[in-house]
Amino acid sequence: MATASTIINMASKEIGVKETGVNNVKYNTEYYGRAVNGENYPWCAVFVWWVFKHAGASALFCGGAKTASVYEIWRYYNSVGRVYNTPRVGDLAIVSTNDGGTYGHVGIVKTVTSSEISTIDGNSGDAVRTSKRSISGRKMSFCRPAYGSSGGGSTGGNLSMGSSGTDVRDMQRKLIALGYSCGAAGADGSFGQGTYNAVCNFQRDHGLSVDGIIGPATRAKINTAYSNIGSGSAGSNLSMGSSGTDVRDMQRKLIALGYSCGAAGADGVFGQGTYDAVCRFQRAYGLSVDGIIGPATRAKINSLYSRL
Repeated sequence: MATASTIINMASKEIGVKETGVNNVKYNTEYYGRAVNGENYPWCAVFVWWVFKHAGASALFCGGAKTASVYEIWRYYNSVGRVYNTPRVGDLAIVSTNDGGTYGHVGIVKTVTSSEISTIDGNSGDAVRTSKRSISGRKMSFCRPAYGSSGGGSTGGNLSMGSSGTDVRDMQRKLIALGYSCGAAGADGSFGQGTYNAVCNFQRDHGLSVDGIIGPATRAKINTAYSNIGSGSAGSNLSMGSSGTDVRDMQRKLIALGYSCGAAGADGVFGQGTYDAVCRFQRAYGLSVDGIIGPATRAKINSLYSRL
């Protein structure tokens, strides 16, 4: 079944598509079975219907119904208990009108932070566009399609934005142990923006294709790295005398961040130069200065390196 990532990817491909007349746009043409023109054919809801249809996920949109009404979208999801006040990636954001009306516009939530969301919107002006909205601004509610069958409670399937369940929680727990923060919520079993960022950072650090999806290759790498914690490989504490590929990886990142590990550079041996670099890094970022790369120091190094 489609996930939130499937829907967002489909919607993203449409960004920039414009009307050729007043509400004369391909989504309306497909919806009505003919070209239409005029103010009687708003298409923000039609765009969402089109996206789900072309993503092969029509059943997730209003139970497979066809509607051009923002109110009908809200009414359906409210009837099945899937309207929320707090947004998640993949939600359908119902935005009030300028005069305070409840059902003015609908867009697909692409990203979520503590203060704002970004959405992909049809009928935004005369085109498909991305928009940013303050969560504390204009009144919004969030309709949540039943994503997540690809990883909702089983193990082994692909996990991506919108997935939830025990398998997501297990992967989050392992990523966090490996030094990759999944956001403020931690291992909550919900694959949101924080987990997506953690997966991308992990993939980038381990030479994997960076797509934010926990597929077979990424899952195997996470499991291998996690199983090696405490055995001197990736994820365990590193200190004076440690050696190996994990030391070399941390040295490489420290050097890229401007912390010299001595004349030998990233040689895979944790000596005095690396100790001094770690201490300087810890002091600069308010960490406990002990010269040891433990979970907190590792997470900070990884986080900063991912932004380079």
